[in-house]
Amino acid sequence: TLALRSPSQLQLHHFLRHDELESHQRAVQRLIDGNDTAKVCSLSFEAPSVAQFMSLLQALRTRRSLQFNGDKACFRMKSRKLLYCLAEGIRTLDRRFLQTATSTTLAQDVSARAHTLLARFTATNDNLDTRHGVLGHLRLKQTGHKALLKGSAQII
Repeated sequence: TLALRSPSQLQLHHFLRHDELESHQRAVQRLIDGNDTAKVCSLSFEAPSVAQFMSLLQALRTRRSLQFNGDKACFRMKSRKLLYCLAEGIRTLDRRFLQTATSTTLAQDVSARAHTLLARFTATNDNLDTRHGVLGHLRLKQTGHKALLKGSAQII
């Protein structure tokens, strides 16, 4: 993958070096031969298919990694965007469940070294259905109980 982080990296020698990579040459050959599996996740403006979401879910369930999702169908950046969509759907379901919950438990983990607050929940409704997940995480600018209270209020 040729990763450009700024316009200043658009220099000819970067492209020439990338062009010489064996992985790039194999990908170009697959594209020319017409058997490139990356066509499934083409860079078009179409909405992702259900099969692409299911492929990502399967990869997360088996490997928990987005570096390579097994079927070569999705690029890393597209996989991250698909994961964001899935996470937003889960957050929506969590919010709806929390609105109807009759009992909720909050748990907080604070990383002293990184000054990071993680808020998790477990909730139960009248039917005794239980759901648990992450409410949010936040980098704390300060330490101490006042910072923890302020961070908790921001997450909730």
